[in-house]
Amino acid sequence: SFTAVLLVMTVVDHELSLEFEITPNKTVLFYIGLFSAIVAASRSATPDEHHTYEPEVVLSEVLEDLHYLPEEWRNRLHTPEVRAEFETFFDYKLKIYFRELFSVVITPFVLWLSLAPCSGRIVDFFREFTVHVDGVGYICSFAVFDFKRHGNTQYGAPGAANNTKYTSNEGKMEQSFINFKLNHPEWEPSDPSASLYLHRVQ
Repeated sequence: SFTAVLLVMTVVDHELSLEFEITPNKTVLFYIGLFSAIVAASRSATPDEHHTYEPEVVLSEVLEDLHYLPEEWRNRLHTPEVRAEFETFFDYKLKIYFRELFSVVITPFVLWLSLAPCSGRIVDFFREFTVHVDGVGYICSFAVFDFKRHGNTQYGAPGAANNTKYTSNEGKMEQSFINFKLNHPEWEPSDPSASLYLHRVQ
């Protein structure tokens, strides 16, 4: 209302906005700018009365793009526990910045104390999950979409892996396969198991 009164006064007498001081050294023009900024900030902070907040719908749309939905989250997307766990994946930029600075100091200790005991498992992973593809070279076996070796039947794979150790974790290989096909529609898999899986999901 103050802003409206001041604007009317300015329209009636435009010199008033430049010469009349409401407070010492503060003209009408100053207060019009101040009150206009307050009004704009207040309107942007006011929630929409007709907007219905449905956290389960919103989070479902986000997870479709992320291709990530743990089993324990199913039918619980609206709960505070799932929200808190989801928020841990996205840190503030300031927190990331300080973590990067701190990592310069702590990384040598991690390599020295923590990585050494794990080195055997890291080497085993490279040995067990590396395959050679002609024309490409050595790559991770999950990248060739080998459903016989890594298939997860919970996510629609034609058959289960012979060893659960090699099963794709939370259907990540299956999701990557679908995403690859969506980005390259003309591509056709050469593996019969992959073709069968593609036929099922289509």
